[in-house]
Amino acid sequence: MSFVKTLASKFYRGALFIAFLAFMLLSVMLLFTFLANPEGMIDHVKHTFGIRG
Repeated sequence: MSFVKTLASKFYRGALFIAFLAFMLLSVMLLFTFLANPEGMIDHVKHTFGIRG
């Protein structure tokens, strides 16, 4: 039973680490997109969420 608990714990920590890396990659890509073309990014966000102004 100890082996199963250890395996589950390692799997859970690994899955959390991969999710963290995916979130960081998405954040960095959004930041680079914003820095490359701030007005275009803002217009795209406004159009996507239907914000007027």
